Amino acid sequence: MDAGMAFDLGRCYSCVARRTGLCSVLSDNALMRFKKIAHRRRYAAGEHIFSGEEQTDFFASVCSGVVKLTKVLFDGRQQVVGLLLAPDTVGRICRKRSPYFAEAATDVELCCFPHGSFEQMLDGVPELKQRLLEQTLDELDSARDWMVLLGRKTAEERVASLFLMLATRANCSDYSEQIQRD
Repeated sequence: MDAGMAFDLGRCYSCVARRTGLCSVLSDNALMRFKKIAHRRRYAAGEHIFSGEEQTDFFASVCSGVVKLTKVLFDGRQQVVGLLLAPDTVGRICRKRSPYFAEAATDVELCCFPHGSFEQMLDGVPELKQRLLEQTLDELDSARDWMVLLGRKTAEERVASLFLMLATRANCSDYSEQIQRD
């Protein structure tokens, strides 16, 4: 890798997604192509990212912060259906609308990819397609855990499970082991 490429990719190398997310499977050359189509967006806590009524022009990887996904019920109430942390993905591939609202629960930084360019990368980099499938299945597992957390546990168990889930997702193994013992 030449010095220019190392300089251009410096921010990517320090990103969580490079270590454990979508970008983790990319070669330096593929990462350079990925970076050319990507752009960073920052959202302040409480800021709207997208809603089910809007068309989005991007698919994104969470670089930092927490994104809250909510579903608006027919009577106007909202239900939190997920929390996304780095290196989760936000948005839909092959679809420009999501049935959920996304809001920055904390200050958030996203690495955004235009739909068409991202889909071309998927076609050209089979490892990326495989990693996306794995990450999507992990998010499905998390959604199922979330349903159990909300539907079958006492209030105390829900709070403890939420803390454990967040600590585990943040790779704080010492903290999660302490919670399991208590």
